[in-house]
This record gives sequence, structure tokens and C-alpha cells, in this order.
Amino acid sequence: MIKTYLIVVLFILICGGGARLSAQTASPESGQNSNVSLERAKTFIAEGKHEEARSVLKTLIKRFPNDYEIRGLYFEMILKLENHKVIIAEGERALAVYNLVPVEKRTESFYKNFKKAAFGARQFKQYWRISDEWGRKFPKSSVGRRYRSKKALEENVPKKDAKIFEALMEEAKGKPDIIVHYRNYFLLVLNNLATFGKQKVIHRANEWERLIFENLGENIVGRSNYGKQSMYINGVLEIANRLRPKFPKESLRFSKKGVMFFEAFNVVNDLLDYKAIFKEAVFQSYISLSDWRNALKKGRALIKQLSNVPPNQRINEAKLRRDLGVSLEKVKQISRAREQFYIAFFLDRSFQNDWREFNLRHPFKDGAKAVFEKSTRLKFKRFLDSREATLKANVLKLERKGKAADFSLTGLNGTIVSLKDYKGKVVVLNFWATWCLPCEFELRELNIAYKKYANDPRVAFVIVSTDGQREKVPIVVNERNYNFPVFYVGKNTEKDFKINSVPRLFILDQRGNIRFQINTLEENGEYYRKNLDWMIEAILKTNKEAANIK
Repeated sequence: MIKTYLIVVLFILICGGGARLSAQTASPESGQNSNVSLERAKTFIAEGKHEEARSVLKTLIKRFPNDYEIRGLYFEMILKLENHKVIIAEGERALAVYNLVPVEKRTESFYKNFKKAAFGARQFKQYWRISDEWGRKFPKSSVGRRYRSKKALEENVPKKDAKIFEALMEEAKGKPDIIVHYRNYFLLVLNNLATFGKQKVIHRANEWERLIFENLGENIVGRSNYGKQSMYINGVLEIANRLRPKFPKESLRFSKKGVMFFEAFNVVNDLLDYKAIFKEAVFQSYISLSDWRNALKKGRALIKQLSNVPPNQRINEAKLRRDLGVSLEKVKQISRAREQFYIAFFLDRSFQNDWREFNLRHPFKDGAKAVFEKSTRLKFKRFLDSREATLKANVLKLERKGKAADFSLTGLNGTIVSLKDYKGKVVVLNFWATWCLPCEFELRELNIAYKKYANDPRVAFVIVSTDGQREKVPIVVNERNYNFPVFYVGKNTEKDFKINSVPRLFILDQRGNIRFQINTLEENGEYYRKNLDWMIEAILKTNKEAANIK
């Protein structure tokens, strides 16, 4: 997040064109002196001496407040050395001059930089206002085409807008924004079914899906293709969901395409949850088709799958169970349907009306309700316990044993530690970086876990920053209120532990062996911490003799 703000504001404040509102007036001698000082500041920057560079630039700013090269370099140092609150403030200062620049002098570069400033300052209304003005002024640019596409969809004059989309798709051939026009054209014909007819709707859906699949290119797999994989997955899912109310058969076809994509290609881990979402889309399509037998089959399979994985944050399990209950009721399996309706209500009280209405349709016999609710709660608890036992077993299967490389790490407070300092302790060793968003999630959970183990002499946390710019680390640590000890990475530590991406988590036993090595844990806060507990407990349990190590 900090890296994003740094880039955002830096681009804006360094730009000279439209943002340079007044020239500097200075004597030749003062101009020469300022050039010498500016070169000195640049030398400091090249050498990584950011504090020294900031000091020189701060002096220059006082003499030349409107010199945007000086101001840009100065704020670059501010952004390297300060927290995101200061970055937001500087974004706001940049936006303050936006209206001072005449419209006729606003170039595409100007709009680009100020749009980033608005994003950095979290002024999203301003962000879209700048984007729209950019699109109006430069209609042939990619932003201009997006603006024209958006306006055509909004005005909803079907035949006229269809011609606009045809022209936009021709203009945008081979350019990234072409996908936007294919999507909006599909939405136009879907929203005007009476004008275009079913075949046109299906044709536009097929064309959009074909385009985003071709956009994947030959190298479909791999982390580097995350953005394109995500675009395809979300596009096909949107097509399936939007078609379902009017064209459930076509929705089913696209839902199955989504499932097949996961089976055919090695999708990056961050997107694997979507496979279950597509399976749910298949289930919902069968419900829309009133194909209750197939709906029942898919719904049960999905519930079974969810029993072996942590709760999927993208699937509403309560709704899934309610819909499974509907399917069971339709095939006259009333007692099983009742069970699913009750579990849905048990998980989420917003399904109370569904539970009540089911019981009105199928009343309990005298005294049976209390017995049913008690037995169902116990049955569901067994289900949850079984799920947890499976998850724990899966985590513990990852256990290995290999000697950890020695390390020498310097803490934020100057303390130097090595592996031998942790002899007799289970060590939670994590590698992270300030710019890494998954790291931010992981460290939030580690921070909660640390509070649990802070007073446990058997367990130690060693959280290692891999940042090249060390100045940022204490700022981020304080900003996010991390309580665990943080260290700067040692000279050869990354190489020794084969750290080629972050976050990385290692759990070391009391003898300095790596027992668990994990690239990333499940993105569910509760289960992240449970996984951590299970690994620590497993090591403590199997290494009781380590307590006697001197």
C-alpha cells in the first residue's frame, strides 16, 4: 500500500508540464548555487542517503517553492521516509493546484498524473471527475474510448449505441481497453432483449468470452499471468450470473466453462477459491432450470467439498444450504430438507423466515421440534469437528525435517541475533516486505498470534523484513502496531532460505530444524491462526525431550 502511494504522488509532483504554475526568479549567482545544491542532493539519492538528500532539498524548497523538480525530489524523500498519512496529505496538496491550470493547457500526461494523485489521496469522486474530463477532451485515447463506452451504455439508445460499440471495438483492436467495449456491448444487448433478441445476446456473450480467453495468450499458467487469469475468471462468472435469470441453459454452459478452466490449466493459488464458486454457479443454474435431481447432486457434492477446506470467504454457506434445502424439498426429501433449512438459519439468522415458512409448509409433530433442533445442532457440530480434523491433518502432512541455515539478523532496536539464540524454542520465522499486500494480511494474523504466545518461553517469533529500503520498515511497523520483534534481513539470509517471493513462513523446532515451510497459508484469519497453533503444538508434542537441551 505504501509503495502504491509513493508511486502515485511521486509521479504527480515530479511532473513539470501543466503543474509548473510559475517560473522561478533568482539571481545568476543564486541559480548557480541552487544547481550545485540540487546536484548534491541527487548524489545523496543515488547513494541511498535519503535523510541527507531530504535536508538539502528542504533548504532549496524554502528558496524555490514552485520549482517542481526540487519539490518532486523532496517529496520523493518524504515518501521514502514518512508514512501513508503524509503521502495522502501530499496527494491532496497536488490536487489543490488542479483547478489552477487552464483546461486548454491540460495534457494527457497532466490528467494521468493528477488522476493518480486523486487515487493516492483517496479522493475517488475527484478521481472519476478527472477521468471523465480526460475522456471528453481526448476521445480517441484509451481513456476517451472507455468514456464513450460508458456513456453509450448509460444513455441506452439500443440501435444507436450498438453502432457506437461496433466502432469502439474497431478502434480498440489490439489494445487493452477493447475488453471493456465487448463487455458493455454484451450488457447493452442483454438489457434490450426485445430489440436484439436471444441470439444476439448469446453471440455477444460468446464473443466476450472468446476475447478474454485469447487475451490469456500462449502462456496461460504462471504467477505472471495472474491479472489475465483473473480477468477471464471474473468475466466468465459475470456472464454466467447475468444470463441466469433469462437464459439458465446458457448460464449453465458458461458456469461449466469456468469449472473446466480450472481443470485444464494450472491457475494461481490466489484464484483457486473461484473453482468452488463456479461449481456453485452450476448448482444455481440447475435450480433456475428446475432440474432438481442435478441441482441436488451438485449441491451435495459442493457441501462435501466444503467439508474438507476452510470456509470459502466467497461462498455464502448458509445460502448454499438453504438452496440445497429447496432442492431436497422439491424431490420430497422433507426430513433432509428440514435439516438444511435449519443449518442455514443456525449459521445466519437472516434465513429465519425461510426456516419459519418451511415449518409452516411441513409442521412438526407435537414435541418434535426441540428434539430435532438439538440433534441437528449436535450433527452439525460433528460436521464442523470433522472438517477441522481434516484441515489439521492436511496441515500436519506438510511436516518435514531439514537443518535451518544459521542467520545473523539485526533488530529494529539494534539487537543482533543468530539461530543459536533460539536453541530450545519453537521459532515462527516469517519473511515479508512493506510493499507486499499478502504480507500485510499474514502479519496481521501473526500479530494476533504473537499476543497469545508472547509470555510462552517455549515459542519465539522472528519476523524478517526483506525491504531494500530499510527506512520504511520502522514506519510501517509503528503504523500497523506490530508487537512482535522485527529484524532486517541478513546479508545471505534470503539466499540461504531460498526466499524468492514473500510472504514465506518457516516453523523451526527446538534443535534448529525446519519442520514446516509454507509459502502462504489459507486466507481466513481464524484458520490461519489455527494452522499456526497446530504446527506449533505438533512440534512441542514431539519434542518434549528438547526441554532438557542445555
